[in-house]
Amino acid sequence: MNLGLRYEYQSPFTNDRGQRSIFDPSFPGGRLIYGGASRYFVPGKGFTQTSEPLTSPGVVPPDRNNFAPRFGFAWRPFGSRRNVVRGSYGIFYEAQNANNDILFGSFNYPNQLSYALTNDVVKPSLIWSNLFPAEVTLGGIGFNSLDQRMPLGYIQQWSFNLQRELRPNLAFEVGYLGSKGTKLDWRNNMNQAVLDADPARPTSLISRQPYPAFAIGSTVVTRNGFSHYNAMIARLERKFSNGLQFLAAYTYSKSIDNSSFAGNIGAQPALPANAYSRSNEKGLSFFDVPHRFVIRCVWNLPFNPGRGVVRSVLGGWQLSGITQTQTGNPWSILLSGDTANVGTTNQRSQQVGEVYPADFVSGGPSRLAFNPKAFAVPARGTFGNTGRNIVRTASMHNWDLAINKRFKVTDKARLEFRSELFNTWNHTQFLQFENTFQSVAFGTWTSARAPRIVQFGMKLNYGKGESNV
Repeated sequence: MNLGLRYEYQSPFTNDRGQRSIFDPSFPGGRLIYGGASRYFVPGKGFTQTSEPLTSPGVVPPDRNNFAPRFGFAWRPFGSRRNVVRGSYGIFYEAQNANNDILFGSFNYPNQLSYALTNDVVKPSLIWSNLFPAEVTLGGIGFNSLDQRMPLGYIQQWSFNLQRELRPNLAFEVGYLGSKGTKLDWRNNMNQAVLDADPARPTSLISRQPYPAFAIGSTVVTRNGFSHYNAMIARLERKFSNGLQFLAAYTYSKSIDNSSFAGNIGAQPALPANAYSRSNEKGLSFFDVPHRFVIRCVWNLPFNPGRGVVRSVLGGWQLSGITQTQTGNPWSILLSGDTANVGTTNQRSQQVGEVYPADFVSGGPSRLAFNPKAFAVPARGTFGNTGRNIVRTASMHNWDLAINKRFKVTDKARLEFRSELFNTWNHTQFLQFENTFQSVAFGTWTSARAPRIVQFGMKLNYGKGESNV
């Protein structure tokens, strides 16, 4: 048994020039305040000087209560040498995300300024001398900000395993693994317009924004992210003995979170569809794989006849391989454009039917991944009823094989010839589908894993310790 306690302190990133800023939502209409600087900024009003800095150079308060206990044990019940029970628990704090913690807050006015300018090609009003406005107008700029409180995120992990030696060099293990992520990175659009009270009579976006002085595209990084993972594992392993080694492992698991990555990843947009409904973002993780089975083996073929030429030809063969089969990853069904009329995208579709009807067959001449008629565009001024990551990409069933042959050249030199086959049976394995509803290819497989690949190699080993073949 072992017990431990770790303490971590990571000080906030600082800038002594007052170039980092953070959004202050408590100020009427919102404002940008600058780390260690005696001023704040509001679009349309410019900078206002203050008697003292409104925030520290690190822009967020330090997090100093990061204690991480660890515990583990191993027990042989009743003194048995063939059975072992193992368990563990620990808390692990994540490192500060430099991409978020430094860049978010550094690329705000006046350090960076972006404008979207539109000009009339017939009667142009913009010329080089007035291309860049001298002042920032209301709604002219957005911001990228950290939340005003950014504690370190952490993961709790625990496990409980039973191990049994079935016979010499052969062992079986079954166990449970779990983890829970708390205070993880989660991005949100701070200035998304709320839905119209009456979608049939739409109002202006700016009238529905919480901070109309700033642009809609204003992002904040918070610590509102979470994750849950639970898994049952089983494995059977034979150590190398009498020319044979293998490992067979199966995992049955489920992973849930409200953001699988603090950014864009695959069909996982960086921002939620509805900024005011965090609960709607709870769903399967982008990397969730409920079933995964892997078997790996190495077998020295038992051909060792006689000596001389016959042994050189028939001896020294080795067969190895890896077989993997697993369910696909879950994806969201997205929309293009702003159907909800809130000024942002990343919106999801409306489900109106069965995703996999009883008579549905994946693939075929139409290359359908699921029933595309199960989805539709939601009514104007509303969000779709589908959640995150509800349709899975294709399962994987893959065999990789290798055949080796060793030749004796001299007493100290051995030549090894290796042939490898990836996707040995050359099965078509779809990979991803088009998940944007308005696309003409919606619902069809758009990519596949690699076909069979064959490669050959030779290696000359020279020196002591080479086996006789």
